[in-house]
Amino acid sequence: LQAFSDAPILQFQTEFQNAAKTSLGAVTAFGPLRFALRDDLGLLRVHSVRRDAYNLVTAPVDGPISLTGGGWNAPQHGCLLLLEAADRGEFLLVGIEWERDWRYRIDKDADGRWLSIDVAGLTHDMAPGEKLSTPRVFLGLSQGDREQAFLTARRYLQHHAFPDPLKNWPWIVYDFWATDAEGVQDALLHEVEFAAKLGVDIFVHDA
Repeated sequence: LQAFSDAPILQFQTEFQNAAKTSLGAVTAFGPLRFALRDDLGLLRVHSVRRDAYNLVTAPVDGPISLTGGGWNAPQHGCLLLLEAADRGEFLLVGIEWERDWRYRIDKDADGRWLSIDVAGLTHDMAPGEKLSTPRVFLGLSQGDREQAFLTARRYLQHHAFPDPLKNWPWIVYDFWATDAEGVQDALLHEVEFAAKLGVDIFVHDA
């Protein structure tokens, strides 16, 4: 658990350990964070960015809700979500370090309404003593409008999450992607020569 003097953010990271002497089979998910939501928050809305549709979406919380980052080569939601208490002009910022294999849930049981953040999409057998580390999860608070909430998260990410810029950043990157069955080597070498003439810093052979 870590707090920051220059941001209204709390950051969490934990690990799940099989302390038994036998294997723990078929682990599909585990939850690093779960906490209760107050009953008097009024109308709640979740804002998120859809990475598969490149747009911002808003969903009312009028029942159980579940959002995921998707799977490999099948993205869904971006890993920054806003829970808005619309009647109060307040936002809870929720961020997850991984781009996928996570799940964000709001549901109710006999003890109240809960917000959960899980590591999901696993198919794993845990050996005795084995540990699984979670991605970092951050929670923050913001008042005002949705733009202010996103800017609050952005400032935290710039100062405490993103790595320092590399020398001479930003670089010009040329990404060559092809799934052709034939002629790939000749095409690739042609593109390398073309990229070099353009003054590209990094040439990436993708797929």
